Amino acid sequence: RRFTAPETLDGDDAWLCECCGRRRRATKRIAIWRAPKVLVCCLKRFSGRAAKLDRFVDFPLEGLDLAPYVAHGGDGFVYDLFAVTNHFGMAGYGHYTAFARDVFGEGEPGPWLRCDDSSVSEADPREVRSKAAYVLFYARRDPPVDEAANPAVDDDAAGARPFRPLA
Repeated sequence: RRFTAPETLDGDDAWLCECCGRRRRATKRIAIWRAPKVLVCCLKRFSGRAAKLDRFVDFPLEGLDLAPYVAHGGDGFVYDLFAVTNHFGMAGYGHYTAFARDVFGEGEPGPWLRCDDSSVSEADPREVRSKAAYVLFYARRDPPVDEAANPAVDDDAAGARPFRPLA
């Protein structure tokens, strides 16, 4: 929510008017213009001082609804998590692991898998959310037929396999 909240540009951050060349107070708001089939969210885990940020960030495994943040509005912007990259250690060094599940095949989504170097084992979904989460990968549920013409839905990915909703 804070990413898309309106922000006042003032002082040193004021908007530079192209017509008069002067700095002007303005408001900006970031909105999603097109909703991709795969949404990749990189959590800020490293500060400018090269320190690691280990704060727990809660994120949904299913049903991430981006509709309130899409510039064109509408429905059909619901995502389900299918992978997480984790980082353990400090800035500059550490160890990466991942959780993943197959949501692109036929039938029901597969189980969550823990991937750690050459080891892969089944994982409890409750393990997927942790303070080590670094990169989140979400797949968009296919929009309903009447919303397929929505300009905010990005279906340009040639050859992309359809995603099955979890619900």
